[in-house]
Amino acid sequence: MRRKINKAIPLISIPVVILIFLLFFGCERGPIILSYGEPAIFAELNRAQQRDSTVQNVIEVSVGGTRLVPVVRVNNDTLELYYYQKNQNTYNSQFIGYLSVEPGDECELVVYHDEGEATATITLPGDFEIISPKEDSALRENEDLIVGWSPSEGEDRYKLDIDLHYYYFDTSGVSNRFDLDTNFYAITHVTIPKEKLFPPEVDSIDGGSGNISIYSENGPHIGHTSEGNISGDGVGYFIAYSHIAEKVYFTIGNTSIIYIPFEPPNPI
Repeated sequence: MRRKINKAIPLISIPVVILIFLLFFGCERGPIILSYGEPAIFAELNRAQQRDSTVQNVIEVSVGGTRLVPVVRVNNDTLELYYYQKNQNTYNSQFIGYLSVEPGDECELVVYHDEGEATATITLPGDFEIISPKEDSALRENEDLIVGWSPSEGEDRYKLDIDLHYYYFDTSGVSNRFDLDTNFYAITHVTIPKEKLFPPEVDSIDGGSGNISIYSENGPHIGHTSEGNISGDGVGYFIAYSHIAEKVYFTIGNTSIIYIPFEPPNPI
């Protein structure tokens, strides 16, 4: 088994501090922190469609604060040790694997280490589809953006990533660019009001585009709970995502264009 020490990625240290600020409409709140115990474990199972249209269930597990490199299993699969790094008297290590599981299946994580065993169980959320907006549809000026999707069985919540940008002329005739790149959590469909998308100074849209991506999640809501779901000899989180629904691309304004990254026009 290869040792990859030079490519070490920072892992969860002790104490564990995982802070996520997920807001969109200006709602402010302080972070919620899990900050005790070891080993510190963070595991993510991600079900996603690859470029060749195949679906893979990829799991990555980070373990920090063990005196020896642990062994990590999910159901009947032992994960490959991707790398490890010694930090004073303890080890930080990361594991990776590809699981043969289906939506709705339970996945049991077991971390065997020198002080005992740490375990957690989550459910892989079901597949779903983005219903609104439709692929290659157009968001007209001064329209709300309505985001809807079919249910994902076994989900605890949905995470939305929204990225859009367009060029416009303001009321004085000057060309400008508007950008919105945000992510937030939701339980059901979301309506983003037109006031958030089209500032008052917008006079006319000169073309633009956007995309929406949605993840279905099962497991602790990091940043919103102080409780992890790792039990036994260890602390931390085990979370599952489903991302089968591909990004939906749409245009902005009255001109239909193909989605490409926008670059400022060349000066004349």
